[in-house]
Parts: sequence; structure tokens; C-alpha cells
Amino acid sequence: MYSKILISFLLAGATALFGQTTVSFVYVGESTSPQKITAFAVRSDNTVHTVTGSPFTAPGQSLAASTNFLYATDHQKIAAFKRNASGSLTLIQSFNGVRNADSEVGSLTLDRTAASLYASEDNGLGDNNYDIYDKLSSGKLSFFSSTGFDVNNGAPLTFNTTNKFAYITACIQATFAVDGFIRASDGILTPFSPNAALPPEGATEDLCPTNIATSALGFAAISYGAANLTGNQNIAIYRIAADGTLHFVSRVTTSFANGANQPMSLQFDPSGVHLAAAGHNGIQLYNLSTAGVLTKVGSPLYTGTNFQALKWDHTSHIYTISHSAVYFFTLKSGRLVQAASPRAVAGARSLITVSLQ
Repeated sequence: MYSKILISFLLAGATALFGQTTVSFVYVGESTSPQKITAFAVRSDNTVHTVTGSPFTAPGQSLAASTNFLYATDHQKIAAFKRNASGSLTLIQSFNGVRNADSEVGSLTLDRTAASLYASEDNGLGDNNYDIYDKLSSGKLSFFSSTGFDVNNGAPLTFNTTNKFAYITACIQATFAVDGFIRASDGILTPFSPNAALPPEGATEDLCPTNIATSALGFAAISYGAANLTGNQNIAIYRIAADGTLHFVSRVTTSFANGANQPMSLQFDPSGVHLAAAGHNGIQLYNLSTAGVLTKVGSPLYTGTNFQALKWDHTSHIYTISHSAVYFFTLKSGRLVQAASPRAVAGARSLITVSLQ
């Protein structure tokens, strides 16, 4: 009896001593030669640990992940990996993802059920499409179909929380454009016009959207700025109607510079209330009301850093990357705070997270 009590006591002490459970894995793709993926385990006490064996030699230009599998591309190959319990990666499939001559693979996106993988193809002339792959139970990919229409760019698709609609933003000849797609149960995409009205501005500048995020409250946030890349980017909120169309509600002005080739990154937390925005000159938290109004929370962090990607997990952690490091944040009393020190990652290019809770 006493030995059982002693063992239980020692196990409890070991848990307290060596940290708590892993809540998420963070994977950073690197555009080095050869390309790599560096993996980190984030624990509930906010400690961060490099996954054993990391970095892994793997494509690093774009990443997508489900709970147990990770997908990556180097613009030519598409590779599938099994995520092991430790967070390490085991290659299970690799194939040429370029199906059209003179094209390259751009972004990878899984729908919210992780049933379909969408790989964009870009020929450099604005003629883009998405190749659709079924994700098998083994984690391997099986080609299903390609979209029979051109899209304005090869951006990652942003699905709404019902998984019925997907959106991308584009700026063609200084024209504010948001494309929409209806997703069928088999993964097929049908294009439709979301009719996203131009945000009302006092200036006469042409406006270009740069990114889009959807909220569980039924809204979409679209970042945008002047087509001539002057001034700062702003964020407009649109209500997502039952038919997928977007209806302008409100807007906020941000402190993020409208820089070229590095648009603001936006993502809502799973509740749809908290919006993190990262880009030129820092990361900022906003709260979204049920009426569709954004409120700035606190001041931006890391205002001297240019961020290029952003992800939430399911335990209120936020991750973002610059070109040389990955950063860890969390919410404390509803405000954005640093959770752990940044970790250097040379040539950081892409970012994905896997939540375990």
C-alpha cells in the first residue's frame, strides 16, 4: 500500500518538475538549401522544446496539417508525412505536384474537415487553378480533380466555419477583388461572387485586399491598403450571409505599414472573438463583437519586426514567424503577451500548427 502511495507521489512530483502536457506542435518550413522543417513542442506551462530529430529535411515553401499528418511542397513536389507522438515526422509519400506545363505548386490548404487538400498551381501569368486531392485514412493523397476555371491568384483558401464557403483575396490591376467558392461534400469547388463591397474610405486611392480570415461568429475580416503601397493597412469586417455573400459592417485603421510582397496575416481564434493581426511592424490583438465591430486590445508587440504568417492553436496560443525566427504568444487576462522567447529559424518561410487539445 505504501509503495503505491509513494509511486503516485513520485509521478505527481515528476509531472510538476518536468513540465505539463504538450498542447501543440509548431512546424516552420525553411526556404534553405536543402529545405527543412523545424518542429517545436509547446506545453501547457508555456515552455517550448525543439522536437527530437528536428529540423527534418523536407519541402518548406508551404505547409498544411491535420491532426496526424503534415503536407509540404517545395513548389514542385508534394510530400506527405505522418506526425509521430513526439512530433517528429515520417515521410509516407512524395510525388510531382505540377500537373500543368510551365506551372509550379503554390499554396497548400486543407478544408476544415481535412478531407480534401487543395494545391494551387501558378504559371506566372495569373492563370491559376487548384488541384484537389482526397486525403486517405493512411494520410496519403489521391488526386481527385482540378478546378475547371482560372482564379486570380494561388493564395491559400480560407474556409468559413461551416466549411461550405471558401474565399481568397486578389488585386488585379489595382481592383479590389474577393473570390468565393462553394465546396461540395466531395471537395469540388464551384466559384461564385461574394459581392464584397469596397470599404468606404475618405481618400481616393485605389484599394487592394491582402488577406482574409473568417470568424465563428459569422463574419469575415479583410485586410487592405492602398494599391500604391503607401500608408497603413486597414481591416474591414463583413457579415457572411447564408448564401456566402459578404456584407460590409465596419472597419478599423491599423498601425501596420502597407509593405510590398508581405501582406498582413490575419486569423481568428476558435471562438471567433479574438483576431490576431501580424505584418510590417508587429502583431496586434483585436476583439470582435457580436455586432461585427473590432476593438483594439492593448498595444502592438514587436513593433520593429516584420511578420509573414500567423496561427492560433486551441489553447489560446498564437504563433508567428519573421524571416529568421518563430515567436510564441498567448492571452493573459484577455491581452496578448509573450509566452516564450523567440527561437531562431533560418530562412523561415511557412508556418502550421497541430493542436492536441
